[in-house]
Amino acid sequence: MMLVRVIKGILSISTVVLVWWVVTDGLHLFTPLVLPSPVAVAAAAWQLVFDPELRLFSGGIYNGNLIGHALISTGRVALGFAMVSWWPCHSGYSLHAVGRSSRISIQFCKSFVPYRR
Repeated sequence: MMLVRVIKGILSISTVVLVWWVVTDGLHLFTPLVLPSPVAVAAAAWQLVFDPELRLFSGGIYNGNLIGHALISTGRVALGFAMVSWWPCHSGYSLHAVGRSSRISIQFCKSFVPYRR
């Protein structure tokens, strides 16, 4: 049953890509500016992700590499999550401070600041 679903999924995606290729490269119904061929899209995606000479933005830590920008964004999200997790404990707005005490919130806040009653 699961194998049938996987095969149907692969066939449906293959059919869409095949029709896309026939419409763009075979019949030339669209210009490449409107709808590029799947080969052109795959080549551009490969260049965008893996080409070390491509510069999206000049300078920076990763010199404009897409993977580098993705890593920087992931680090910023992790830093933001860590700051949001730490700030309520430090400023006294944790679940324990508003009256909904639990051992988990107390132990979590104890890891950042000394617990005071």
